[in-house]
Amino acid sequence: MRPHRQALAIADLTHGPVTVIVPEALALAAKAGQLTPTDILRLTKAPAGIGLSAELTAQAMEQAGAAFTPPSGVTPALLRQAGERADGYDGVLLALDVLRARIQQENLLADAECWRLLRQVNDMVKGQVNHHPELAAMFAPLKAFMTRKPHGGAAQSTPDDSEPGPQPIQA
Repeated sequence: MRPHRQALAIADLTHGPVTVIVPEALALAAKAGQLTPTDILRLTKAPAGIGLSAELTAQAMEQAGAAFTPPSGVTPALLRQAGERADGYDGVLLALDVLRARIQQENLLADAECWRLLRQVNDMVKGQVNHHPELAAMFAPLKAFMTRKPHGGAAQSTPDDSEPGPQPIQA
């Protein structure tokens, strides 16, 4: 365990190579991840700001005292806890959205760098295949890849390059 994990009550949520560490109070319920699309549609959708509303309602319940009879089992403390949990997950989701955007940008940068390197190799193979015909068979997977359309099916653009897009190896 990492040192900070011993000091804080936390929970790990893992899927594939990704682990998200959240406060223990936000550990997933057993049902989370098990709901069917129909189950999700049946859930009551709450308006934004539910945590603040829960806090203000808990304060009103406390202020009202004996003049207000709450629903059975609903206490100000329980209402606060539910609001804090809902707001906590809103914060986790926002943080995940920010991280996902950063990782997605890194993926775009990595793809662009790999694409640049493949184009350079492809250009060199095209220049050398006439002198060494055996290169055509060796680099056939590269040729096949270079003729594929990029994601989305549009032509590959190279806005920062003065050269035209890649050309497949001529065999």
